[in-house]
Amino acid sequence: GLGEHVLIGGFVITGTVPKSLLIRAVGPSLAPYAANQFTVAKNPRIRLFKGSDSVNPIAQNDDYGIGDNEQEVREVSQRVGAFALIEGSKDAAMVIALKPGLYTAVVDNLTPEEGIALLEIYEIPAK
Repeated sequence: GLGEHVLIGGFVITGTVPKSLLIRAVGPSLAPYAANQFTVAKNPRIRLFKGSDSVNPIAQNDDYGIGDNEQEVREVSQRVGAFALIEGSKDAAMVIALKPGLYTAVVDNLTPEEGIALLEIYEIPAK
């Protein structure tokens, strides 16, 4: 949903070097698994925050397929074993390198109705 009806996931990057991650907010691509048992978020958005700053996102994504992001997300998703997102869907996803520290991923739904979304965070192994 929106406002206080959001999905929040906190995570920590440990060590001394940045790590590459795939972060996904899956809503529309869950529809085939919903079997009319639940309503999926139709247009999830990811906003990523560092440390205690909950106002200024360091990155965000809405609709992973816009721009040059889609091919990279598809390739990395396959590499880390994540299921494929529906082509042209409004799922959100980003590939990002983050320095060690505390992070929060906030997922909201950009449509007025509420729905279920899945927040996934994968570490991308070095090639």
